[in-house]
Amino acid sequence: MSSVTVDLDGAAWGLAGNRLYSVNLADATTTLVATFDGYSLMGLTLNPADGMLYAQDNATVYRIDPIPHTIAIVATVAAVSGGALNTVAGMAIDSGGAFWFSQVENGGADPWDLTYALW
Repeated sequence: MSSVTVDLDGAAWGLAGNRLYSVNLADATTTLVATFDGYSLMGLTLNPADGMLYAQDNATVYRIDPIPHTIAIVATVAAVSGGALNTVAGMAIDSGGAFWFSQVENGGADPWDLTYALW
């Protein structure tokens, strides 16, 4: 799984590509909840302002409702951040509902020559 988050009711959710799982935190077992064909999602996180799950795919932010198994486009990452983000590494949402994105890029010849940004 690329990311795991816990919702406002204490239920844990995990994301692996286009598959959403419920996660039992007591024994680490998982149950497939939904498959979103045509998506390659990452950065699953909870928005405490509305209680919904959100994920991104490097260019688009999606709202995921795990109960009716729906996914909806919310915005493009560039529109949310106000700038051009080429490689989004992660996403978080603060208690006021503001989205934060981290960006990592290899800016040099060496593989460890990375630059980081927070939007």
